[in-house]
Amino acid sequence: MSGRASAAKTDEFPEALLTEIAMQQKILVFARNVSDFEQEEFQSKAKALIPLKELHKKTSESPDRLKGRDELVKQLLAWYRSDFFTLFDNPQCSGCSV
Repeated sequence: MSGRASAAKTDEFPEALLTEIAMQQKILVFARNVSDFEQEEFQSKAKALIPLKELHKKTSESPDRLKGRDELVKQLLAWYRSDFFTLFDNPQCSGCSV
């Protein structure tokens, strides 16, 4: 192996190692974020916002062929899209309404 080839290999190794370390750090951050969703306090706050009685009523009245939990998930998604979440292009400033 020539001197150039061995130098190129040693230059690539640290870069690959740094890339791997960066990826591991990202995975750890995302894993911590996911664990937040498992906390009872956060789950309770989220569940308090969802109108479950209304969604169960719509599920039972739905003419669709979906059954049980599948229909409930469909109703939850419809509620989220139409009543809970709002898309906007230009948000207004709460201070000056511009």
